Amino acid sequence: MKTVYFILGMHRSGTSALGGVLNALGLDVGSYLMPANETNPKGYFENRYIYWHNEKILNENDSKWSDSQFDISSIPKKKYKSYVDESIEILNKEFQHSQNFLIKDPRICILFPIWEDACKILNIDIKILIPYRNPLEVANSLKSRNDFSIEQSLVLWSKHFFQAEYYSRPYQRIFLSFDYLIDDTENYTKDLEKFTELDTSTSSKEKINNFIEKDFKHINISMKKIKSNYPTFIRETFELLEENDFSDLQKFDAIRHEFNLSLIHISEPTRQAEIS
Repeated sequence: MKTVYFILGMHRSGTSALGGVLNALGLDVGSYLMPANETNPKGYFENRYIYWHNEKILNENDSKWSDSQFDISSIPKKKYKSYVDESIEILNKEFQHSQNFLIKDPRICILFPIWEDACKILNIDIKILIPYRNPLEVANSLKSRNDFSIEQSLVLWSKHFFQAEYYSRPYQRIFLSFDYLIDDTENYTKDLEKFTELDTSTSSKEKINNFIEKDFKHINISMKKIKSNYPTFIRETFELLEENDFSDLQKFDAIRHEFNLSLIHISEPTRQAEIS
């Protein structure tokens, strides 16, 4: 059976670094990749066909990745089915001859059910990797790149993280911190090797060592910097990340519920934000 590895992670959370390591381990990423640029000089490891499809879905539903109010359940059934059919076409086109392959686009955190249904129809096994990073580091990175406010970015980070966690529950999954990748690349790679059941050859290790650089992370902020006046769901999320224990689903449910309630009172400035 084919296996697809989905990276479900928020923008600026080390998703591209993880994608590069997985590609070095032998996972196919398709034929047409988003090119490297100043933001990610070593590449994104994102398939352009998948990216364009996700953009189309969001645009056709009056949304974008920076829309904290987007709800996939609001897509009409007929339109939803057409998106699944298009996803199937892309999977067949790009990965017809691949036994193990990688799909990475932060937008899939909020669009995962569409790709999940496509994979089920094609009888493709699903495994999920959830990279995460201190949300304040993500927020500062988005402030620099997109001119988002810290508050706006924390809301977006929470939306992506909690959707990814919830959608990934039926599948084998692994949570990986960006700091772990940078600080202990060797053991990080061993964890990936065990999770993917791929053999790490000497050439793969060399590729990974040449790929990973300490300055991948330009922003480093202590988890202790969380402000006491931040919403409860933010403070509890920081505690969860510090504990590095993601097995308590009831805790996840409680924090996600608190977050969803907060969204009711949040305006929609993110709808006006430019797509990066």
